Amino acid sequence: MKNFLENNAVKPETLLNLFSQAPVALAVLKGENMIIEAANPLMRNIMGLDEDSIGLPLLEDKPIFANTDLIVHLKNVYKNNGKQQGREQKFTFKKVCENQIFNYDFTYAPLKNSNEEIVGVIVMANDVTEKVLAKIERKESDSRFRNLVMESEIPTVFFRGEDLIVDVINDKARQYWGKSYDVVGLKLEDALPELKNQPIIEILKNVYSTGEIYREDAAKVDFEYDGVIKTFYINLSYKPIRNIHGEIYGILNMGVDVTQQVLTNRALSTSEERLREVIASVPFAISVLKGNDFVIEMSNQGTTDLWKKNENRIGRKLSDVYPEMKDHPIMEYLKKAYETGKQIRIKEEEVKIPQFDNSRFMNYIFTPIGLEEDEKTIISVGQDVTDELQLKKNLQESELRFKSMADTVPQIIWSAEPNGEVDYFNERWYEFSGLPRGKEFLKNWADLLHPDDFERVLQTWKDSLETGTYYDIEYRLEDRRNPGTYRWFLARGIPAKSSSGEILKWSGSNTDIHDFKMFQKQKDDFLAITSHELKTPLTSIKLYAQALERMMKKEGNEKAADYASKLEGQVDRLSNLVTDLLDVTKIENGKLQLKESEFDFDELAHEVVQHFRISFPRHEIIFHNNKAGEAFADRSRISQVMTNFISNGIKYSPKSEKIVVQTFCDDAGNAGFSVKDFGIGLPQDKLEKIFEQFYRVHEDEDNTFEGLGLGLYIASEIIHRSNGNIKVTSKINEGSKFCFTIPKKRTSNTVK
Repeated sequence: MKNFLENNAVKPETLLNLFSQAPVALAVLKGENMIIEAANPLMRNIMGLDEDSIGLPLLEDKPIFANTDLIVHLKNVYKNNGKQQGREQKFTFKKVCENQIFNYDFTYAPLKNSNEEIVGVIVMANDVTEKVLAKIERKESDSRFRNLVMESEIPTVFFRGEDLIVDVINDKARQYWGKSYDVVGLKLEDALPELKNQPIIEILKNVYSTGEIYREDAAKVDFEYDGVIKTFYINLSYKPIRNIHGEIYGILNMGVDVTQQVLTNRALSTSEERLREVIASVPFAISVLKGNDFVIEMSNQGTTDLWKKNENRIGRKLSDVYPEMKDHPIMEYLKKAYETGKQIRIKEEEVKIPQFDNSRFMNYIFTPIGLEEDEKTIISVGQDVTDELQLKKNLQESELRFKSMADTVPQIIWSAEPNGEVDYFNERWYEFSGLPRGKEFLKNWADLLHPDDFERVLQTWKDSLETGTYYDIEYRLEDRRNPGTYRWFLARGIPAKSSSGEILKWSGSNTDIHDFKMFQKQKDDFLAITSHELKTPLTSIKLYAQALERMMKKEGNEKAADYASKLEGQVDRLSNLVTDLLDVTKIENGKLQLKESEFDFDELAHEVVQHFRISFPRHEIIFHNNKAGEAFADRSRISQVMTNFISNGIKYSPKSEKIVVQTFCDDAGNAGFSVKDFGIGLPQDKLEKIFEQFYRVHEDEDNTFEGLGLGLYIASEIIHRSNGNIKVTSKINEGSKFCFTIPKKRTSNTVK
């Protein structure tokens, strides 16, 4: 082509004419002054040239180009000796009465002569105005789209491409995901790895491939927050987004969180189901009545059992199913509950029920629910209380008979609630106390207690209330008939319990024992005086017997000496009885003194055992010293208890000569002493009486062992006053085992 042009001296305009029909705008600018050598029609139209412009410098003819990139590119062609391009250059041209903006892609190529010298520039231009405008419009549209997404009040995400790249995500969605804006540009499966095992991603890809909109209400989605997977329920919408050519290039995802609504609906559904289960199971007649016609929506088995009507009652009016109720006052109560919206309670309403011969008595509760007229509902709960009323009537009659009977007895009779609050006294109480009648005065019974007995009585009553056990106590009450004087009473309280052990009621009596107590005091005084007076002559008789025995032995009268010795033994026996009587008197009067101190418990036991070994040489007394150690008590009195145990073991073992004695230390750290004999033993029903005053053991129906039956009573009192414990175990014809324990150290509640 080059050779052709050179050989044929083709002129530039000739070359341009060859391309005059080309769809591309062409022009030749000659020299650095950019003289318009030639321009095809398209170029003339673009540059606003006419035929007169040919041969003129471009800047003179069209000074409009002086400050544009066009001149820069043209000069660069000369400067750099190479092709230049300008993309989407903007030019403003005035056409008719307005300025119009056009955009062109320019190509500037050097025109060289045979010497390879640049002699001009070939300019080619392509009108891309529509392309640029379309691009601008697309950018503006895309910006509007992004703004709509970002400003949406609904969590919204735009996924671009088949790989579901997170392209746009608003704050609502980002916060919902629990992510930062770093997720933009990531694939959805990378932004939310927890979705990989969920159907969401597959659904999105299916929307992308099919172009079908996908919607789902309350879709279950699991999101991860701080390493913990939490379940949400979302109303989802996946809409494919298309370009101007109708091609899908992304998916718009919008989701509304309905988790709370779903959970609430489930809870309501569960609550309703549970309500139905409760209604079905309770033993009352329960029905749900809708509207002012009271159409039965629900009715339980309790209603069926009561009315014996189960045939198709659901969906029917109450008055049609139960015509007996049509003119009954209950219907008026139902209407009142419906109209006022307030709960109505009816007690012991008489109702004629077909299956019963006599009228029944019912308690009803009508509870309205719902505010809208078409949703108003009455929940009716009915309870047949006929049997309870009859029982109440019977109880009232029984209580009346009880009170009438109680008023005839000489004792004070009372009853109390499970919490100990007295609710009844018989006539004897009011005669004795002089207190007014009335519920508010029932609790004033404690005002009559003797000050010395007050704390002891109230503590006993409190202990019985807490443990639910029977109590038996003696105390003094002021006789208001003789103000300032007190009388002794023996009070007993017994709890009445249900089959489950629950206290239902307390009942008790107060028996006047004042005369007996006075007689007992006289007896104690007599015993004290008599015992004290007997001590001196008994001591003298013992001394005379000892002197007589020595004198008879000296004279060689062994028989008389033996009589004197036996006399001394009888004096000792009588002296011991007198001592027991004195001790009992001291105990009864609270004057048994204990001189407590620390002493070697094992040593004391050894001394007592040695005394019996000497006094009863034919008996085998086995002693096991298990190192009880020190003890804190009255040494002399503890010796008295040990002596009593061993002497009883010998006394009640007439056919056995073996006694086992031992000291020990129990699990609580107390010092212990026990005596085991192999004698007659005791029956089980007598074990509780063995420590009572004057109780005596019988070998058989005709023979009773000697003694007053006071030794074990005194021993028991000594041990209890030493804060110890005493007990016995026994079997008939196998023997008995007596045991006591006392503290090794001083205790704060030592009984004096």
